[in-house]
Amino acid sequence: MWITNKSGEFLVKSAYKFLKRRRAMLSSNQSVLSHDSSVWSKLWKVKTIPRHLHLIWRILHNRLPVKRLLFQRGVDCFPLCCFCDQHEETSDHLFMECDWSRSIWFASPLGICFDKSETEFNSSSRWVMRIILEENNEIIQLVFTLCYEIWRLRNMKCFEGKNEPNTMIVCKKACENVYFFNTPTELLMQC
Repeated sequence: MWITNKSGEFLVKSAYKFLKRRRAMLSSNQSVLSHDSSVWSKLWKVKTIPRHLHLIWRILHNRLPVKRLLFQRGVDCFPLCCFCDQHEETSDHLFMECDWSRSIWFASPLGICFDKSETEFNSSSRWVMRIILEENNEIIQLVFTLCYEIWRLRNMKCFEGKNEPNTMIVCKKACENVYFFNTPTELLMQC
């Protein structure tokens, strides 16, 4: 018996409509993007390290292997954030809500203070998408670099047991990377 058809009869047309609705529902839950070409064209033009772009792509598609998703998929892991040990590690928590990452954003030249009551910052993927669409290249590079540093340090803490460095060191390294991305090659050759 086919439940999507009133008569219970299987029809290719009803199966197609069912799959189309299901795909739309799944993609709306998994990604804030509806394949907005302006986001993608600007994203892939950002002058940065490819691994930064790959990380941002994963953030935008909610495909980052954070502990909560791994735990939900049956991976034997402790689902709490390795920095605070108080909340489940989600992308939103890791990049916006954890006190450690919030201190990095605030200490950065951007001086960002995520206020949990602001609806504009309710999702890391939505926030990153807004940065891509509205900010200049250097700010985008700094956001990408800081996201990458947070992710890299998270992995070092989770898998190697290393303690997180001082937030000022993280911010300094991110700023140096942005300077490197924007320095003409001839000047780098002289260093």
